[in-house]
Amino acid sequence: MRVNEILKNKITSLKTVLHYKINIFLTLIAALIAVSAFQNVSYGLSYNTLYSQEKILRSKNVAQYTKFKFIIAGYDSLFKKSPNSYKGALAAIRMLDLYRYLSRKNHSLFFQDRVRQSAYEIIKYSKNGRARAYSYFAIYDLYKKQKISTYLLWKKKLLDEYPDSWEAKLVLKDKKKFSSKKLIFSAKYADQLKPLSGKIIVIDPGHGGKDPGASGYFGIKEKNLVLEIAKKLYRSLKKEGATVLLTRSTDRFITLEKRAEFANRHHADAFISIHANASRNKKLSGIETFFLTTKADKKTLLIASRENGITPAQMGVLQKILVGLVQNAKIGRSSILAKDIQEDIFKMLHTKRTNLGVRQAPFYVLAGTKVSSVLIEVGFITNRNEAKLLLNKSYQEQIVSGISDGVEKFFGYK
Repeated sequence: MRVNEILKNKITSLKTVLHYKINIFLTLIAALIAVSAFQNVSYGLSYNTLYSQEKILRSKNVAQYTKFKFIIAGYDSLFKKSPNSYKGALAAIRMLDLYRYLSRKNHSLFFQDRVRQSAYEIIKYSKNGRARAYSYFAIYDLYKKQKISTYLLWKKKLLDEYPDSWEAKLVLKDKKKFSSKKLIFSAKYADQLKPLSGKIIVIDPGHGGKDPGASGYFGIKEKNLVLEIAKKLYRSLKKEGATVLLTRSTDRFITLEKRAEFANRHHADAFISIHANASRNKKLSGIETFFLTTKADKKTLLIASRENGITPAQMGVLQKILVGLVQNAKIGRSSILAKDIQEDIFKMLHTKRTNLGVRQAPFYVLAGTKVSSVLIEVGFITNRNEAKLLLNKSYQEQIVSGISDGVEKFFGYK
């Protein structure tokens, strides 16, 4: 009887201990799930939501890292997801600025180290000039306060690479405290963060005026269709911060020489000529992007002769003239631009179309420009199905989005 009681007591004691340990384990699991959910929520939040939360906390003069942890995680996620985009650059700057804020509030080596590490990470992974300039400034400011002599090297890097940035001007003055809040969210600064800021892009809608270009189904005239697409592309590239110029914005005739001169006169960074294709074979369809060469096959020569406004027989004379001009043409860079645009057009299309690829042809308008230049044939207006698609506004927007993305990729922002 005594033995049974002892065993019973031990079993009860073991049950109590086991129950206690199970409760602890379940509590830990619940805590981990909660933390994970909390982090996932922060990763999924938009930039505007994160910034609103940050503003509320900073207005209350909060200095605890735990309060800002989920905001920093959200900024970091946005930056890593798209390090070269406008929002990615803003998120990177806000994350770095938050570490600088916490460093000032807490006077901690931990936050100073986070400032340094974050700045180096942004410089390593982002090609966005605004984010990089701010990172250079953050390292310069940190090292100067720590009395580390290499701050002068970072000052030099900032002034050499981004002499026109606000940070460079502040470094040169070096009197007032750096106000990133005022700086980052001004309209002027936001424009400079856009991926194509500082780039000059000339869009050339082919033909015009007395030169209608090709004619196709549904009464389509090439000159009208390509002008419509060019205007959409103008707006798209403008939104990304580029200075965009059209060789023509109305139905007027411009010679090929004047189109090329226009791009050269405005010191363009890229020249994009928009055209629509045509063929006696009504079954032919597809999109292709050309860059310059003095040699081409028969099929390509036919397209080039039509776009150059001369007969195939006259192409031989033109090819000899082009040999001299091609010496200055940036064919290597143009081939990359053509490849980027062609690839990104087909990424954006919702409808399956024929990819005719990147090709070379002796287009006079491309030879006359001194910059990276391409000519895009957006489709065959002599193919009934493709002509119908090309009249569709949504389809036009898809082509434009692809061209725009390709241009951004070419300049290193995608």
